[in-house]
Amino acid sequence: MKPKAQSDNEAGMLEFLESIIGSHRFKEAIEKLKEVHNQLDETRNEKLNRVKLVEKEKEALEKPK
Repeated sequence: MKPKAQSDNEAGMLEFLESIIGSHRFKEAIEKLKEVHNQLDETRNEKLNRVKLVEKEKEALEKPK
């Protein structure tokens, strides 16, 4: 038995253990949470980039003082 299945229809050792433990029922919820995490991470990166840009503009305006 291979460590992990090559496709969704096959069963590898990991999938076999997941079915014994019962963690396979959380697979869909985990995938949804990964998508939400990725969206929030993108939003965070956008806002962080805006903050960096504003800080650079602020520093540029403070120099002429």
